[in-house]
Amino acid sequence: MIGGVIGNLTDPVALLLGRFDATGRLRHAGRTVPLLTAQRQELGVLLPVAAWNGPYQRHLWPYPLPAAWTGQFDRPQPVDYIPVEPVIVVEVSADVAWEHGRWRHPLRLLRTRLDLEPEDVNLPSAPFA
Repeated sequence: MIGGVIGNLTDPVALLLGRFDATGRLRHAGRTVPLLTAQRQELGVLLPVAAWNGPYQRHLWPYPLPAAWTGQFDRPQPVDYIPVEPVIVVEVSADVAWEHGRWRHPLRLLRTRLDLEPEDVNLPSAPFA
């Protein structure tokens, strides 16, 4: 699920993705590589509807996001982002480097899955650390 956006809601540069754990808490699972223009345009229409308007109830990610959470070890500054309600499911391409409950390397966005709801996404097979 999309849990946050780097850039702005109408023109996102990259996505911060999350998955719910067994307790219903949204856990950060990775970030995408920079989005293609067509992806930015498609999401720019969808994301403002999912803007986070309430307090951080289920969305407990720190703000700003620590650089280590996004795998940017060459740039140790925290990452500013816009939290969004985790209601948009996306399909990504990822490698097998999964550690500490998140993908180690950036993910490639394949497509938006408007046919799926957040509860349709399986829990990760490895426990979150």
